[in-house]
Amino acid sequence: YWVMRVLLEPCVNLLIAVRSGNYKARNASWSRMVPLFFAHNRRKYAKLGARNLADLQTMPQQLSHHLEKSFVVKRTDRPFSSIPVDQALECSINRLGKGRNGVSGKFSSQGIDRFCQTLLFRIMIYSVINDIVEIETNNNDGHIECQQNRLELDNRDLQVLVNKLDDEKIFHNDKKDLTELFSGKVIHAAIVNDICSTFDRGELELKKFIIERLVDRTVDIDAKMETMKTLKLIDNDTYGLTKPKLQKKVTVHGQDKLSLSASVVNHIDTGT
Repeated sequence: YWVMRVLLEPCVNLLIAVRSGNYKARNASWSRMVPLFFAHNRRKYAKLGARNLADLQTMPQQLSHHLEKSFVVKRTDRPFSSIPVDQALECSINRLGKGRNGVSGKFSSQGIDRFCQTLLFRIMIYSVINDIVEIETNNNDGHIECQQNRLELDNRDLQVLVNKLDDEKIFHNDKKDLTELFSGKVIHAAIVNDICSTFDRGELELKKFIIERLVDRTVDIDAKMETMKTLKLIDNDTYGLTKPKLQKKVTVHGQDKLSLSASVVNHIDTGT
C-alpha cells in the first residue's frame, strides 16, 4: 500500500496531469514527489524541486496564468496527447538538428549560423506539412492501449496478480506482522515504521531547506546537505544484530615516542 500510495501514485498523477494539460494537478503531484527526493538523498532533484515549489508560491499572478496555459504542447485535438514544452523542444532539436540536414557534423561557423537562422522557419514548414498530409490524426487509432483486445489482456493479467496476492493474505486484517511475499519472512517493525515515515521526514527537511536557504538565506543554497538515513528492506536480515567493536590500533606519537626511545636506551645501557 505504501509503495502504491506514496511512490507510484504521485508519478501516475503527474503523467495524467501533463497529458491532460492540468496545471494545478501537475503542481499538486510535484509537491508530493519533492519530499521523497530529500528523504532518499536525491540532492540535485531536491534542490531543483524546492526552488520550483518556492517560485510557484512567489511568482506574479500574470506569470502563473501564462504557465497554466503554456506548460504543455498539444499538436492535435486527440485527448491525452499533451507533452511538456521542454520535451517538445528536445524532440524537435533531436529530430531536426541530428538528422541528415541537421547541425551535427557541421564545423564551420557559417553553416551553424545558417542552420540556427533557418531552424524556426523549417519547424513551421514541418508543422504545415503534418497538417496537410494528416500524419497526426485526431482519433485514437494509433494508441495500442486503447484497443479492445489490449484491455481484455490487461484485465486478465490484473486478475492473475490479484489472485496471487490473495494467496499471500495481504488483504486480510488478521495478520499482525508484515511479511515478505512468497517467503513469509517477518519484516522488523522498526524498518516498516522508518520507511512509512520517510515522506513526513522529507517534508520537514523540505520546509527547512526553503526557510533557511531561500527565504531567510541564512545558509548558502549550494552548501552541503545533510544525509538522511532511512532503513531499507534489505536491512531486515542484519537489523538488531550487535557487531563486535574492533579494537583501535595503538599508535605512538610525539612525546610518548621520545619517552619510549629514552626508556629503550636506558635498558640497553644498564643491560636490563
